[in-house]
Amino acid sequence: MGAEGAILHTGDSGLTWTRQAEALPMKRLHAIQALSASQAWAVGVEGLMLRTGDGGLNWVNVRPSAPTHEIHFGLHFSDPSTGLVVGYLGRVFKTTDGGATWAAGLTQSEAGAELRSVAMVGQRGWVAGLSGEILRTVDGGDTWTVPSTPCATRCERS
Repeated sequence: MGAEGAILHTGDSGLTWTRQAEALPMKRLHAIQALSASQAWAVGVEGLMLRTGDGGLNWVNVRPSAPTHEIHFGLHFSDPSTGLVVGYLGRVFKTTDGGATWAAGLTQSEAGAELRSVAMVGQRGWVAGLSGEILRTVDGGDTWTVPSTPCATRCERS
């Protein structure tokens, strides 16, 4: 996965690699998650959210009309229907129908924050941002709060 929409596949523990889906848009991808041998998601620049159901032979952009200023950096799917995507401008997108529709909202992070990763365990989850932002959910990503941490505003390496 990487620049210009490249997604590679290995079937022998990394000894050899083949490029998948030559028809993918040539846009930078930032994250990928496989749910099974056949189902996977990938996200990237210009609002790109891709899904495959056939092991990566074919990929579908589930948000073809997304604004081009959207940049997605991280994703987490707990099952084929329910997933979260995080990115630029402090946005967290949620789907509960396999990507057919997406609820989007600004979180309580700073305006313009680059949210980079998301992790969920059941209904509880966390988001981390590029500049040290930390967000927490206890309802599967419907709402987000800034947890109490030892950091004054954002956690940064000293």
